[in-house]
Amino acid sequence: SQWTAEKFREVARLRDRLRLIGSAFIPQYTLWATAAAGPLENRFFTEEQQTLRVRMLDAISGAIQRTEARREKGRDHDDVEIDVAYLAELYRRQHGRCAYTRVPLAVKGKFKWSVERKENDKGYTKLNTVLVIKEVNHGCAQWSKKKADKYWGGPVPI
Repeated sequence: SQWTAEKFREVARLRDRLRLIGSAFIPQYTLWATAAAGPLENRFFTEEQQTLRVRMLDAISGAIQRTEARREKGRDHDDVEIDVAYLAELYRRQHGRCAYTRVPLAVKGKFKWSVERKENDKGYTKLNTVLVIKEVNHGCAQWSKKKADKYWGGPVPI
């Protein structure tokens, strides 16, 4: 999911709408909490819960692989501390929104979620990991909440 002019404008529209409705956006807390609980092969999971659970496990696996690759290159990264329960907790803490753009995080479709290290020279620790939309993780733009607010006109309330 690369940035396009249309996606950039869509984020601007979403942020404007969120400023107007404020806390009227309803995050999917139950979906994230249930996807984080229990074994992967849970026959009682809905398709959406199963999709989210697999994406959570893939995100953690990817974080572990990237950490190992950095260590092989001589970088001293901390052990990966995140797990599915912590990802659900992050979702709750971030009110279901991207840590930087404040756009609602999606399981599929536009604006899918991704894990992000706030400081790239540190590992996937609990203090250094946030949930963002995938677009923020592409390229080398070094996104932050401050940068997003600069591009899209000020903060968005949660």
